[in-house]
Amino acid sequence: MKRQPTAIQPFLALLSLTAVMVVGLGIAVVWHSPAEHHALQALCRLEWDEVLAHAPAWRVLVPASALAAIVVGGLQSIFAQLLAAYRFKRALRLLTIPTPAGVAHVAQCHALTVPVQTLAWDEPLAFCLGLRRPRIYLSTGLVDLLDDDELVAVLLHEQHHGQQRDPLVVLLSRAVGAALRFVPV
Repeated sequence: MKRQPTAIQPFLALLSLTAVMVVGLGIAVVWHSPAEHHALQALCRLEWDEVLAHAPAWRVLVPASALAAIVVGGLQSIFAQLLAAYRFKRALRLLTIPTPAGVAHVAQCHALTVPVQTLAWDEPLAFCLGLRRPRIYLSTGLVDLLDDDELVAVLLHEQHHGQQRDPLVVLLSRAVGAALRFVPV
């Protein structure tokens, strides 16, 4: 069974490569000339002291950079999801047909508050889509497959998703997941 890579594996690989390069450089300098070794060591100490002098800045920059990465990741996910949903809804417009009388009657009898759209599609599908004004989408394949009681159950189930704003909850939870993808859970 193949193991899935974790978020820390690329970091460890980069750290290992850096360690090999530093050790290799150190060996090459010491081997070549002890005088250059002392000069390099003095330069490293000087640069390290410079880094330590700016330690308070690091205490601010590291959390700020992490927060910026989280915000950018979340916004990127939201934008990608909104674009995909927009394209999907545009494609659904081509499949939308007038709602059959039986579906409209069932929706009216049960006072559905979420509008119902019917799609000319042979596969049985039912889903709720939309952030501001959720809609229930039913395929003709599903409508032909179900009797009235089953259709009522499907419509009430999808209405519940619309009333609870589940499409928005899914969008936000995916955005949070994408923003925090580097956090091992």
